[in-house]
Amino acid sequence: MAKGPKPEKRSRAEVVKEIAEMQKMLDKGKYQDVINQGWDFAADWKVVETTPMTTLFWKCMGLAYFHIKDFDGATKCFENALIILPDDEEAMICRGMTSLATANIDGAIKDFESALKVNQNDARAYVLASLCYGLRGDKVKSKTYAQKAAKKDVEEAVKISTIAIDAVYNGPNLTDSQRLELMKAKTDLKKMVAFKKKD
Repeated sequence: MAKGPKPEKRSRAEVVKEIAEMQKMLDKGKYQDVINQGWDFAADWKVVETTPMTTLFWKCMGLAYFHIKDFDGATKCFENALIILPDDEEAMICRGMTSLATANIDGAIKDFESALKVNQNDARAYVLASLCYGLRGDKVKSKTYAQKAAKKDVEEAVKISTIAIDAVYNGPNLTDSQRLELMKAKTDLKKMVAFKKKD
């Protein structure tokens, strides 16, 4: 059987354009389109190379899977990004959120703390780690991380944490007390943002 021609390697400009298109679809909530286009793109993209641009591709794919609640698919994509760039703080936070969504609290804490080793100023990692320790019942650590988060720019962190809380709340393996803890955390996050705005 004759084989078709091998796909040409795309130029950097084409790769950048394709990933920018995926990001726009992601922002518009077209998650399944991101996944479909991403796999079409990867199929004829000889760029399974180790470049920062490739990590961006995998993070887009992972976020799309996260939003359609395919947490296994999301985890695989974030892990692909981390294989390419082990210190990718964004991928660590995203994989941590995915672990959190499946009630893998220990895995989530590990990723958020790893992200903080890369960037001690990441408010998202502090807020999410605080949330995890709260779910684990460790009030002291939860408060410590929350206090550290309060000293940072928390608005984006709270937005991301709210997405994580919503995913976790409807996920498996949570006790009623953990669900109550999540609702309390959501209220506390809103207060944190309001307080920062007054500051």
